[in-house]
Amino acid sequence: SQKHMESLARLCKKYTKKPIVFNTNYQAHQLKKLEHTFLSLITILKNQAWIGFDIYPSQENLAKSPSLVFHRKLHTYFQDIEMIKKKFIPRVLITEFEAQPWGNGQSWYSQIMGSTRIVSNTAQQLEQTFPTFISSKQLDIVTLWGAEFWLIAYQLGHTEMLDSVLRL
Repeated sequence: SQKHMESLARLCKKYTKKPIVFNTNYQAHQLKKLEHTFLSLITILKNQAWIGFDIYPSQENLAKSPSLVFHRKLHTYFQDIEMIKKKFIPRVLITEFEAQPWGNGQSWYSQIMGSTRIVSNTAQQLEQTFPTFISSKQLDIVTLWGAEFWLIAYQLGHTEMLDSVLRL
């Protein structure tokens, strides 16, 4: 509940001066949803509060998110982030940028062993989509989601993911 989250925000503020990051899978253009969900928490935490966005480029297609596809024809992700920074909160980061396959419920080991191309395809997708969403001029912090996939792939002799992450 909102009341519970506010009490947790006060508790965090009391015991740490470190940044508090609210991870969300709302899209950056959904300002009203962001305000409704996070404004009271940001009011409590002030400069400690950060908003972190998830980005799953493989899910941004007409079948899975038609309204987002149409929105992207009019506004870039960069424009959406700038709008959030200007109208809502300047402390924005990407807390989850998809850097692993969506998977099928099997372990990473099973998926990698079952598909010779899964690692290279995922690395290629990461390198193609990263520049579309991330600009060093706009976001100082970006975390990539999926380190356990990269490490298991590496242990199985597939270095493509770690190579891609190093290049990025």
